[in-house]
Amino acid sequence: LSQVRLTFDVFYSRLEAIESGRLATVLRQLPAFATELTSLRSIVDESVVYIDQSDAELRASLIELAQLSDVALQNLRLMNLTTMDNWAKMTTEERNRLAFVVFLLALLLITVLILLVVAVITSSRALRVASNRQVELVQINKRASLSETSLMKSEARLREAQKMAKIGNWEVDDKDVLDVSAEVFEIFQVDADKFDGSMDTFLARCTPLEAARVSQAARQAWKEAKSYQEEFSIDLPSGEQRRILSRAEPTVDANGATRRLVGTIQDITERAQAEDRLRQAQKMEAVGQLTGGVAHDFNNLLTVVMGNMELLRETTVSGEQRELIEASVKAALRGSKLTQSMLSFARKARLTPVRLDLNKLVRDMEAWSLNTLPATIQVKTQLQDPVHPVLVDENQATTALLNIILNAKDAMPGGGHLKLETQNVILCPTKAAYVGVSGLSAGRYVKATIEDTGCGIPSNKENAVFEPFFTTKPPGSGTGLGLSMVMGFMEQSGGAVSITSHEGEGTKVELYFKAMETADILLHPDEDVGTNEHGPLRILVVEDEPEVLSVVERNLRHAGHEVATALSGQTAIQLFDTDRSFDLVVTDAVMPGAIQGTDFAAHCRRKSPGIPIIFISGYSDFEAPQDMRRTVWLVKPVKRTKLLNTIDTLIGS
Repeated sequence: LSQVRLTFDVFYSRLEAIESGRLATVLRQLPAFATELTSLRSIVDESVVYIDQSDAELRASLIELAQLSDVALQNLRLMNLTTMDNWAKMTTEERNRLAFVVFLLALLLITVLILLVVAVITSSRALRVASNRQVELVQINKRASLSETSLMKSEARLREAQKMAKIGNWEVDDKDVLDVSAEVFEIFQVDADKFDGSMDTFLARCTPLEAARVSQAARQAWKEAKSYQEEFSIDLPSGEQRRILSRAEPTVDANGATRRLVGTIQDITERAQAEDRLRQAQKMEAVGQLTGGVAHDFNNLLTVVMGNMELLRETTVSGEQRELIEASVKAALRGSKLTQSMLSFARKARLTPVRLDLNKLVRDMEAWSLNTLPATIQVKTQLQDPVHPVLVDENQATTALLNIILNAKDAMPGGGHLKLETQNVILCPTKAAYVGVSGLSAGRYVKATIEDTGCGIPSNKENAVFEPFFTTKPPGSGTGLGLSMVMGFMEQSGGAVSITSHEGEGTKVELYFKAMETADILLHPDEDVGTNEHGPLRILVVEDEPEVLSVVERNLRHAGHEVATALSGQTAIQLFDTDRSFDLVVTDAVMPGAIQGTDFAAHCRRKSPGIPIIFISGYSDFEAPQDMRRTVWLVKPVKRTKLLNTIDTLIGS
């Protein structure tokens, strides 16, 4: 009983300590502790009451109470509540466990939050990157699409440019694999489906000599790893001949060995023709300048010869001598016509344009042809009526037609057909190019066509027929100036000439005469007009060639005129200013020194406005001033009768 009481006392005191201690407030927050504490308090209170009682029955029950106390004590021990340390330890551990759990929960929550934030940030960044990549992909696709479109357009433009420039490209590698563009097939007119992969397919269009030269150049370029450039001609199946320019550049490896040969093929026919035309024009200009100078000097010589012969004819009585003189005069006139032909070729002939009906001219040529050409040649005319009037030199036009007809006769030694045709045509720039005539401006023309069925002209000589001194006739049968003169005359008259020929089939020559736009006709005195009916005149003759001056002076004096002479423009001005009684002035147009014939004539007109003036010159392309009335131009050599008749015409005007 004492042990039990002690136990209860101890336990009771501990309960009191717990209840009065600060720890109780914390411990009571634990539901299990509060319930257990209340239960224990109740047991202790009841036990104390029981112990303090002296009732025998109660005491008898102490044994059971002691057992209960042992159980309670064991329970207390099990719960570690027997001491304050145990209670504090339990509380601290519980709090630590709770704090640790809270810490773990907080750490877990923070970790989750961090992971969530990281996930959000990562997802956002990934989304942004993905979005940027998507935008970049869209832009890349767009740029790729634009680049592809631009590339397609560039390739299309390149193909179009190559087609317009007639350029094709080719490539061959070290395995002899040849790749060519479509333009190459088109230039050579080779069927791509029948291409055997060899360059020989294209070189077959060349002559064997040129094919060997081009092949050798290609092999040399491959062997020596250097570029090459070759020009050659090809004959197309259509019969057309084209000029080709081939270029190539090698592609080498690090050791300098050729791995590829890349080249181009260009049709340069038009350029070659333009260069030929330029060279021809330069040659014609050079020959024309030479011809003009030669004609001037030759005309002076012919003037001396013919003038002296005419003077001798006037004073000679012997018939035999007169025949010799007449032969010399005729020879001088033939030389004058030859000079005129040379000047026509050089486009420097002095023309006398008149209003002309080409139909009448062709009918006259038809009548002449029927009486002159062999009976084996049948002449047929097809004239459009009416045709526009033209303004040309009639003599030169007649000579041009005559030259062409005679060429046609020579081309038909065994007979054939000759067709003469006229037609009004209107040419625009594209039409002029279509008919193959260069140098024509747009406008109205009258076309005269002379077509024969003769032997024709070889294709390799067709472009040379207009060159001076070129002829297909045997030696002694032609001068080679006929067609050159025709071309010079037509171009000088504002027209053009075109020739089309096929060997063995015949030749067609077309002359394009510019139709008149106005009724303007140039008048020149005729050789047979007027006589020396105005009596003796005082004439001033100016000529820098003493022989020519002497001939003119003697002819004028023989006709009864009084003549004063001067060898230069300066001397002539001094004579004219000293004596104003001259009735007429005859002057050379071109003289050495600063004062030319035109300068002297202008000086005379200022001093004597109405004085007649005759220009005589060997330069047929010299133009007299248009504002001078009572002025005539004569080209050397001038026949005596023409000079005297011209003087009568001017004095009587």
